[in-house]
Amino acid sequence: MDDMRGVFRKSRSGKRAAVGRRAICCFTVAGALCFAPAPTRAQERIDPAFHPTIAQPEYPAGEQPVVLVDRAHHNFHAGAEQFKQFARLLRGDGYRVRGLEERFSANALAGADVLVTVNAVASREDKEWNLPTSPAFTADEVEAVRQWVERGGSLLLIADHMPFPGAMDPLARVFGIEFLNGFAIVWQDWDPLVFHRADASLTSHPVTDGRRSGERIEHAVTFVSGSAFRALNSARCVSPLLVLGHGVVSYQPERAWQFTDDTPRVPVEGWLQGATLEPGRGRVAVFGEAAMFAAQLTGAKSGLVGMNSPQASYNLQLLFNTLHWLSRAPGYGPARLHSGAEAAQWPQPAGRLSKAGFTSRYFRVLRPFMNVFDRPALFVYSRKTGALLPPRRSPTAGDTLKR
Repeated sequence: MDDMRGVFRKSRSGKRAAVGRRAICCFTVAGALCFAPAPTRAQERIDPAFHPTIAQPEYPAGEQPVVLVDRAHHNFHAGAEQFKQFARLLRGDGYRVRGLEERFSANALAGADVLVTVNAVASREDKEWNLPTSPAFTADEVEAVRQWVERGGSLLLIADHMPFPGAMDPLARVFGIEFLNGFAIVWQDWDPLVFHRADASLTSHPVTDGRRSGERIEHAVTFVSGSAFRALNSARCVSPLLVLGHGVVSYQPERAWQFTDDTPRVPVEGWLQGATLEPGRGRVAVFGEAAMFAAQLTGAKSGLVGMNSPQASYNLQLLFNTLHWLSRAPGYGPARLHSGAEAAQWPQPAGRLSKAGFTSRYFRVLRPFMNVFDRPALFVYSRKTGALLPPRRSPTAGDTLKR
């Protein structure tokens, strides 16, 4: 096990720059794993010089949350080296990290605190990635994860470009998230997307604000060819983190990486590439791009892609903040609600009284309108476009406030 004392990002010159510890919590995590999005990026490989360390782990011995990393659904680039890179980061922060080699079930998830699933597909045999896209998870698996999260588990879900959004959409939908099965990029521009606080594309949220000044995220970068998603009308209080801006479109090809002048394009301004929600007793974090939490080299010149890139100087901190939030580290809400196999014994939240005294049925209806002012940000849901819009204008008729 590497010595990980204090979070640093090691530069290509060998010097180390302080980054600061970050708490990480629940979302279907593709995280620091090196998940290359498509066959045309086959030259991507792990950056051997990327060895951040952690001076003071978030969790001491005896209090370590268990993180399961999905490796049972043909997850692209969840191989041995990529898994080692991700596991090394989290173990240095005090997490126990295990690869999950079996399908999702109550037994498989029992004892886990955070489940991470990235770029899952139904079969590795379809190397061309043509439409239609088959779901990566069975209905029983989706239901098992839903129940596990609502009883207190945390999920990190990351889906890159087509076909991953289409394959993982059934799991996202049970938590109120809808993916577009395409490639989200700026029109005729394949440069990385940068999300800033100044234009509200990076929102104020416990994950982006952190618990102290050293954890605050000033900007975040996603790399070429992620996906776009939005909250469904029935979504439970989705909190945006990364909001796609003007000029971003989603290419919708019949085959991955095959684009023509006739390829359909969907404008996705106001759609999301990062968000959180809290269904039942659990927490979920969703991201639409995987390389942002990777540390890769690409091409003959070994270009830097991911957390090792100078322009993505806050991405590593964002990863830690996300995991701390998901695992309910001190300062990120109440303590974890379960430990070990106890999670499987928790009753379903439906039908129980909430703190406000409402039954859960009525609480779910009223929740979007409760505690509005203690939320980090307000967003407007447009019935016309189905998008969550940042607060750049006053609500108009037909808009519904979403948190």
